Amino acid sequence: LLDDSVAISRTLENGSPGDQIAFSGVWGSLRAVFAAAAARRCPNLLMILPNAADADVVAGDAIAFGLTDSVALPLSVGSSGRHALADSDLAERLQVLQRLRSREQDATEPMLVTAYVGAALQRVPTPERMASSSRTLSVGDQLEMETLTRWLDENGFVSTTAVQLPGEFAVRGGLMDVYSLEQTHPVRIEWFGDEIESIRLFDLGSQRSVEPIRSVEVTAISADDDTDDDATGQGLGPITDYMADDTLVVIVDPHDCKLSAENLLQRTEDDRHFSDFDSLMASFSHLKVVTASLLNEGAETTIDLQSTSADGFALALEETQKRIDLVAADHDILLVGDTTADSERLTELLCETEASRSGRIKPVVAHISGGFRLTGVNTLVLTGAELFHRS
Repeated sequence: LLDDSVAISRTLENGSPGDQIAFSGVWGSLRAVFAAAAARRCPNLLMILPNAADADVVAGDAIAFGLTDSVALPLSVGSSGRHALADSDLAERLQVLQRLRSREQDATEPMLVTAYVGAALQRVPTPERMASSSRTLSVGDQLEMETLTRWLDENGFVSTTAVQLPGEFAVRGGLMDVYSLEQTHPVRIEWFGDEIESIRLFDLGSQRSVEPIRSVEVTAISADDDTDDDATGQGLGPITDYMADDTLVVIVDPHDCKLSAENLLQRTEDDRHFSDFDSLMASFSHLKVVTASLLNEGAETTIDLQSTSADGFALALEETQKRIDLVAADHDILLVGDTTADSERLTELLCETEASRSGRIKPVVAHISGGFRLTGVNTLVLTGAELFHRS
């Protein structure tokens, strides 16, 4: 599928900031196919989607198509009071920022960030603020445990007997467990006197150390941090503050994105934490921006992926087999199961077809949200969703 995505690759390679380029025939799991194809020319990708659930779905689908560094940026509704740091959505947002912040400018491994448009409208701590709100702890540092305990307590971390959530820390003798929001795993720090002797990642389930590391950055930023700077929106900026200059921005269903953004802003009065849709688009002015949608929305240049749905196969078994053979006369069929057992079950279901006997059906084990048909490259992708109306 990706090798045949010549139109996508050529268009993106020749495009430049300010061009109005649109792709049609992009919907469902084809959004992830598009991202994977685009990543062959643009290793840094930001995809904006009109619905919150779609950001997670596309990020998951993209992994199946080879984009292993694929992550969704959530919207954080925030929490208040003593547990302001223990906001799981804020933690995920900061983890995405940390990954972007530490990413090499010339990284060859593609990275896709998917974002619900509301999450993209929500302003993020600037890289400078992230740095000023962080402490780097390294093996060999001279640092009294009491000093770090006081800093964590003063900056909103919650002291507990056993760390379970981001924003918590626990002290036991000469050991301290810390779960910083921007880190994907908690760490266990061991002291010898006033010297940090070791730092290890540990497993939340077993509470056992799993991997030694040399240093860790601990960041203390909460969603309702009402500093003087934040009262006027300073210290916050657009997500593009973390994006490399070669980032490709893909706006999926731009009309729906705009409507979704307007609806969200009507429900919130928090102007300092959100920009409007036009301001968001303006922040992309120095980047390549393309749109992707099911239908042509009237751009100057539109490339059609020549896709259709894969519906119409959930019939009586004999009728399904006949329809498969009819399509397979000029299409290859990828039969996708969630697990090996599921793949074997789907393959057995179609084993009596001529398509199966002739090798036109190729079983695949992967997690994707649904199938599709690309008529331009004569390929049909089928999952349990199409064969059994199974979500």
